[in-house]
Amino acid sequence: DTVAIGSRYVKGSKIINWSLRRIFFSKLANLYAGLVLKIGIKDYTNGFRVYSREAIEKLEFDKIKSTGYIALSEIAYQLFKQGIKFTENKSIFINRQKGNSSFSLREIKESFLAVLRMKKENK
Repeated sequence: DTVAIGSRYVKGSKIINWSLRRIFFSKLANLYAGLVLKIGIKDYTNGFRVYSREAIEKLEFDKIKSTGYIALSEIAYQLFKQGIKFTENKSIFINRQKGNSSFSLREIKESFLAVLRMKKENK
């Protein structure tokens, strides 16, 4: 039972076309999630993942309360609490060329509070 993550923050990975501000906030969010949730992964907010069938079957979609990128952390935490293991692999992350990012101070605040909620609800 595993989830493989294409991580932006393992050795050999690259991030292309992100501002230093965006990299800073992403690293800060992942550091914070790591300190609180303690799953043992480096990239809590990257959606480039492959879920085993067993992991998908254990996922309780109706219990996911978060929206935005932090929902990925909530999914990971839920599966971690059920004994699912995670592996992280290097990746090359290229920022989108079209469309707009949901990254904002409001999203950062909501994500900060969501991580605390996840930890509190799953003690």
